Amino acid sequence: MKTTLRVLSALSLSAILSTLLIGQDQAASAKQDVPTGPVAIEKCIDCHADQANAFHDGIHTPKSTGDERGYPDCFTCHIDPHFDGEAECKGVTEGPLAIHERCSSCHEKDLESLGHSEHLRQLQRGNADAPSCIDCHETHAITKPSDELSAVHTNNVSERCETCHDDYRKRLHHDLDEGLAKISCTYCHIGHDTEVSSFQDRVNYGSGMQHCGYCHQNAHEGENLAHGKFIDPEQVGRELKCTTCHVYHWEVHDGQPTPVASQQDCALCHKEEQADYSTSIHARSLAAGNSDAPGCIDCHGESDVLSADHQFTPQGVVQTCEECHADKELMLAYEINPYTVKGFETTYHGKLYDLLKTDKDFATCNSCHGHHGVLEPEDPASMVSRQRILETCQECHEDATDSFITYLVHPIRPSSDDLAAMGALASTKSAAAPRDGITLNTEEDPLGIGVWGAIFTAADWFMKALFVSVMAFFILHTLLWFQRGVRERSAKPSLKYYRRFTPYERFMHILVNISFLMLAFTGLPQTFAHTDMGRWILENIMTLPTAQVLHYWAAAITLLYFVMHLAQVALKLKKHGFKPIFWGPDSLVPQMKDWRDFVGHMKWFFNKGPKPQFDRWTYWEKFDYLAVFWGVAMIGVSGLVRWQEEFFGNLLGGGAVSLATTIHQEEALLATAFIFIVHFFNTHMRSEKFPMDVCIYTGLISEEEMIEERPEQYERLKKSGILDKYEVKVRSQTSVLLSYLWGTLALSTGLFLLVLIVIGLINH
Repeated sequence: MKTTLRVLSALSLSAILSTLLIGQDQAASAKQDVPTGPVAIEKCIDCHADQANAFHDGIHTPKSTGDERGYPDCFTCHIDPHFDGEAECKGVTEGPLAIHERCSSCHEKDLESLGHSEHLRQLQRGNADAPSCIDCHETHAITKPSDELSAVHTNNVSERCETCHDDYRKRLHHDLDEGLAKISCTYCHIGHDTEVSSFQDRVNYGSGMQHCGYCHQNAHEGENLAHGKFIDPEQVGRELKCTTCHVYHWEVHDGQPTPVASQQDCALCHKEEQADYSTSIHARSLAAGNSDAPGCIDCHGESDVLSADHQFTPQGVVQTCEECHADKELMLAYEINPYTVKGFETTYHGKLYDLLKTDKDFATCNSCHGHHGVLEPEDPASMVSRQRILETCQECHEDATDSFITYLVHPIRPSSDDLAAMGALASTKSAAAPRDGITLNTEEDPLGIGVWGAIFTAADWFMKALFVSVMAFFILHTLLWFQRGVRERSAKPSLKYYRRFTPYERFMHILVNISFLMLAFTGLPQTFAHTDMGRWILENIMTLPTAQVLHYWAAAITLLYFVMHLAQVALKLKKHGFKPIFWGPDSLVPQMKDWRDFVGHMKWFFNKGPKPQFDRWTYWEKFDYLAVFWGVAMIGVSGLVRWQEEFFGNLLGGGAVSLATTIHQEEALLATAFIFIVHFFNTHMRSEKFPMDVCIYTGLISEEEMIEERPEQYERLKKSGILDKYEVKVRSQTSVLLSYLWGTLALSTGLFLLVLIVIGLINH
């Protein structure tokens, strides 16, 4: 022990003497002769306990006693613990380049790519703000990147990046509401390689689709996508970069890309379309500061952009345009008719659109207004301007003349309330300037459709009022009758029958049944094509062309029975003169007795008087008869105009075709609803007639029915001594059976179509 102390003392003395003799230079080298290892580290811990604890919890310390791998200690990074103050400490042990060298001594493989990074280049250029290893990975508390608490874990690394790249928070892939990144920076910026040129190769070309595909898995697939063929490497030889269209650090506001930016991106490839769009009313309105004016992505979409052939089918065009043009408040603000789409759907073209699929070509928005270069109608170059609209119509209607252009493509006009709101809302939008050097047409009604529009509106209101008033009155009439009929139901057997209808009249009624049901079954689905039931009929029972052909044949049958009846009337006039036809008990022309019968019937409904003594024809039967005359004339003439619309459009004006359309639809709807509700009840659904009155098919009426329902006729014939002439000894059971079968088919068809009418009116 004494020997050891003597040795140490000698060494100490020698060191002191050496220091005094050698001088300051030797003193610097003596600093390196300080012991290291566990003893020295324990000394570090005495002062740096917090750092030691953080280091101990990190990845650089063994987690089990059997782990003999080499782990770094304090002196691996802090090579010389002797320093002159904090400045020297940071300059030697924490200098960014020095830190890179320390880490690379162990992480050589991990840092190979860092040698090509922009971060390292900036360090080498002396940029004090450039990041080193510890700026991302921490200093002592370094954990595995897979650890959710790690600073470079996928969920956390973006926060590290944002310490320098703070504008990332404004970008598309950052959720502004939650304050969290939708995707981490490292989804695209893989590893340590941050060189821009390398990033372009890595993300945009070689594996660009795979990187974006982590989230957008099927965004570039699909044979109908507009850009799919350009992204398919088998067709173009390599994968094109996503950033041709999508700016990877796209700055957004309120989570939405700006249309102007997308428009500029699209223009890189779609130069011709952009040239057309740039002069359109949409582009000029957007340039005027109206952000709700449409740009490229508003119509084509931002992702999954379909090719024009698949996206802009006739149905797709209308659906795209109505996104804006069916928005009432938006359209009023721009002083545009908000009912253009709704009005279009009432036209023949619109009905075809409602069918969703058809093998018939029909006009939609872009057929008349164009595609990208849509101009205001007042612009002389517009496809619907006074100067060009005939040319536009002739694209489909080759023989159209100037008269044809008054056709009401958008027949529904704004109301007075709409016009008042339009004036108030218009002040919120900036008017788009006309095209350079263009003077807009300020004429109030350049196409001359104003008069036709007024006539159309008046006719439409009249037909609707007629429908409501007639149906309301007769439905009430039916209900009142029903409650009285229940009380007087009779089950007396019929032993004697009288002839009420001739075979000729019965045959005509069969023709009426056939034509009417065929007209209704083929016409109502077209009228109510906007309903699922209407479309189902035209997709599963018959096609639209088939329905139209059958409709024309049914119209021909209608014309046939109408001519047959007129011939019958003419023969009676020749045989009996005018008086029996227009006056008397056998006349179907309303007379004063019918008014008295109606008043008496109303009193009977409310138990205020006896039941009227009806003759051969009741007041409601005469109404039915005259309604057929009115209906056949109105529906027949309007249908003829619609059938030959080009001829009558040139002859009478296109507005006449529009007028014929609304008359045809409204009158047909009134006729079918009246027959299926009122007439069916009067002849079949009354309790005393239920389940069916087959008189019109057999031509016979029982004596009991005649006495009960038409007592005045019975007494008149009896007194005149001609009652026996009408008596039929035996009623054929075969004719009764056939009558029930045919009547059941007609009644069932009518009730089915009645359901379609109700659904159509509810969903109108």
